[in-house]
Amino acid sequence: MGRRIFIDHGMGVVIGETAEVGNDVLIYKGVLLGGTSLEKKKRHPTIGNNVVLGSNAILLVAIKIGDNAIVGAVSGYS
Repeated sequence: MGRRIFIDHGMGVVIGETAEVGNDVLIYKGVLLGGTSLEKKKRHPTIGNNVVLGSNAILLVAIKIGDNAIVGAVSGYS
């Protein structure tokens, strides 16, 4: 977890155990940074710096979201 992470209306936010979140990240309600495997390896997303994660965005796998990205509300990747 980086510095200055802001979780706005944090109800329903889930951050998996191997997820990495950079600095200055804005996370809106209902965001899921999850995984689909039980293997002991990197299985959750990596979020860069200065990223906005819109409401109810679902990221399920070890995807990398680069710096300065905006993930739209109710979007998903699995």
